[in-house]
Amino acid sequence: MTEHPLLTAVARWVDDLVIGEGLCPWAHPVRAAGGLRIVGSAAPDLPGLFADLQAELTALLAQPADAQATTLVVSTDPTLLARFRDYLDALGLLEDALADADLSGVVQVASFHPDYRFGGVRARDASHYTNRAPAPVFHLLREADVTAAVDSHPDPARIPERNIARMQRLGIDALAARLRACHPTKESP
Repeated sequence: MTEHPLLTAVARWVDDLVIGEGLCPWAHPVRAAGGLRIVGSAAPDLPGLFADLQAELTALLAQPADAQATTLVVSTDPTLLARFRDYLDALGLLEDALADADLSGVVQVASFHPDYRFGGVRARDASHYTNRAPAPVFHLLREADVTAAVDSHPDPARIPERNIARMQRLGIDALAARLRACHPTKESP
């Protein structure tokens, strides 16, 4: 069985943009150490997606931090979270479920979507590419790992500002092309 093309695209995005552009200063060491898991959810509905997220969250929390530091859960159903608004609604439900399970302060979810858009920022702004990915992604992290990483950085508060400036220097057209390039191309027979 071959890997889903969207998982390949997300892995390329991690390597090319997240690590390649230094958007997350902790991504390279985690990736190099094999501590990043990228898994797909083919669920066609939210209950199925949440079951997959729960399974991945349980697996992540059961692993020692040095074995698996983080998980990217990629929605591979082409219609489930295609609209950014639907993704944000699902993210809100997920965060509510984590709070109900007393996992606030234990787990953090970072969000990425092909049409990610920060509120109050014009639609055609390169800053959105700090959170744009080839597919809808829920990034599951242990809060303790996030705290340790932030504490180890000399100036974590400047990371978002630096990333936005970097995206603006690269430009929206170049970023859109790089995001498209993450998708595998079909090879000729």
